[in-house]
Amino acid sequence: KLLRAFQRARECKGKPSVIIAQTIKGKGISFMENNPDFHGKAPNQKELVLGLEELGYSDTSLVQEMRNFGLSDDIVSSVLEAAGKSDLEVLR
Repeated sequence: KLLRAFQRARECKGKPSVIIAQTIKGKGISFMENNPDFHGKAPNQKELVLGLEELGYSDTSLVQEMRNFGLSDDIVSSVLEAAGKSDLEVLR
C-alpha cells in the first residue's frame, strides 16, 4: 500500500500530496516502541547500538548500517566505544 501511495504522490503534479499512515513509533526496539521520549529525539550512542542489535544487526553489519546512516568511521568508532563494543573493528 505504501509503495502505491508514494507512486501516486510522485505522479500528482501542481499541488501538494500527503500520505497518512498508522505507525508505531520505534517499532521493533523494546525501549523505544511506543515510548514518547523518543519521538523527535535521537538515541544516544549506546541506545543506537542496542537498537540496531535488536533489529538484527551485529558485528560487520552493525558497522555497515551506521555507515549507511552517514556516520564517519571516527564517529562509528566513538559509538562502538561508548557502547562497550570497541572490540569490533571499523573496517576501512
